[in-house]
Amino acid sequence: MNEPATPRKTAPVTVARDIETGRIIARGGDGLAHGILERTFVLRKVHGATWHRMTPTVLPADQAAVAQLAVARLQAAGYRVEADAECATESTQDRYVTDGRSIANVAAAIRDAASPAEVSDRLEEVTAAHDGILASLDQLLRSLAAV
Repeated sequence: MNEPATPRKTAPVTVARDIETGRIIARGGDGLAHGILERTFVLRKVHGATWHRMTPTVLPADQAAVAQLAVARLQAAGYRVEADAECATESTQDRYVTDGRSIANVAAAIRDAASPAEVSDRLEEVTAAHDGILASLDQLLRSLAAV
């Protein structure tokens, strides 16, 4: 089991089955919490406030397990989660590092570099011909253009 991150100073995220609709929904959290939920098969909804509901592609038999996975990921990121018995878990599971977060980490490393040599080392992540950030962006844009 992974250790949870330092607790966040935000309101708790609530994950529970809605009595009226029968859908598992999540309320609360900030942008990071929204990203974790969206990457765990939970769709973002905005109607006055941002909330999330389980995607219809998750089979009813799997909904509790997916909700528990979302709760575990939120807890690993330091969120206080209030979940009903069906969705609750004591475990944590690290969320995977997204490409966007990886790029942000490179940007932070460049900002924190103590010398031009360190900046140069970090720029290799950006400019590597085969699998650098720019090469990957090129592939992404070509794929979008083909569609």
